[in-house]
Amino acid sequence: MAEKHLLECTDVSKSFGPTKAIVHVNVTIPYGEVRGLIGENGSGKSTLCNMITGILKPDTGHMVLEGEPFAPGSLLDSKGKGISILLQETGTISGMTVAENIYLGKDHLFTRFGTVDKKKLNEQAQRVIDEMGLEVAATDLIDQLSFENRKLVEVIRAMTDNPKLLIVDETTTALSQYGRDKIYDIIKQLKAENKSVIFITHDLNELMDVCDSATVLRDGHYIDTVYKEEFSEDRIRQCMIGRDLTGSYYRSDAVGEIPDNEETVLDVKNLRLGRIVRNVNLQLKRGEILGIGGLTDCGMHDLAQLMFGALTADEGEV
Repeated sequence: MAEKHLLECTDVSKSFGPTKAIVHVNVTIPYGEVRGLIGENGSGKSTLCNMITGILKPDTGHMVLEGEPFAPGSLLDSKGKGISILLQETGTISGMTVAENIYLGKDHLFTRFGTVDKKKLNEQAQRVIDEMGLEVAATDLIDQLSFENRKLVEVIRAMTDNPKLLIVDETTTALSQYGRDKIYDIIKQLKAENKSVIFITHDLNELMDVCDSATVLRDGHYIDTVYKEEFSEDRIRQCMIGRDLTGSYYRSDAVGEIPDNEETVLDVKNLRLGRIVRNVNLQLKRGEILGIGGLTDCGMHDLAQLMFGALTADEGEV
């Protein structure tokens, strides 16, 4: 009889010193299902995924992949067994081309002399880039791409491994609707091929739109798995925080109004970086939250890096 479940995690636990990140969790992922994984920060979502991908080793419990014992020793080990992961952080390597990032470590692109077949590499990469609908060249340096396009290159790289299970770990958070739609299309394609997806997000509307079911973790413990016909924001939130949301969302002892304070803690004057950031001025007051938003490639990520000091401005000061 064919296996019904792609992945089974049984009684898995993981601690970091006195901190219990995952506590005796049982999760089963069927074939052809998009499973949401949700919980507050620190609930154990990434730790569980890191054990599935071999980045971390469980302290207790065991896993089964396609009916066989599964104990990956590394990210490469799990990838070889059909598991790929997309992270929230940038996972491309600077100083390399788009094609080199896509096929990093793929030995089928080596010549018999042990060197990389650059022509074959670029042609094959450009083909999959075009299939994705991404308007970049395989020969472009990865550093020339926007944050969003670098993330989409990671998606292409993951898909070239032909994964049976794709883990999307808050990857859509910093993407525009264009980038999100590209990832949603990949998820639909995998589901149509009877492959599975674990989808981590804090956006409940996105979760309910994309996923067939959602497993909720709280403080490292398995709480419940909610299926699509049962989806509601109230139900999922109640599972996440362990109480009903009534009255004010905030605790009764939470600080109310921010006191009027004119002290400037960050002052940006006439900041410029090429044509990406031009003559930006802003001030941030103590106790204030200043939002910076815009469309893809509007320069907001570059502005943040300029203010942080990761990039050097052509003009202006912070």
